[in-house]
Amino acid sequence: MKKASAFTQDLGKKAGGAAKKVGEAAESLGKSGAFRTAATSAATIKEEIEGHSLGGKVYRAPKKLRKRKELQVRHSRNLT
Repeated sequence: MKKASAFTQDLGKKAGGAAKKVGEAAESLGKSGAFRTAATSAATIKEEIEGHSLGGKVYRAPKKLRKRKELQVRHSRNLT
């Protein structure tokens, strides 16, 4: 029983150390200039895409709704 508890304690310490190292690596990556540049560029592109996706227009419903059958009848009349 003592071996199992010692093993879990050792495992917990190693996992804690690994988590700390990963955290430090992530922090240093976040501070790097390349990462900041990429993040800023991605945010700018996202804003531009969202702003231009609708062309700055808001959807407006048509005054009179048309049914598909009406369109098919008009189209078949034009063909004959």
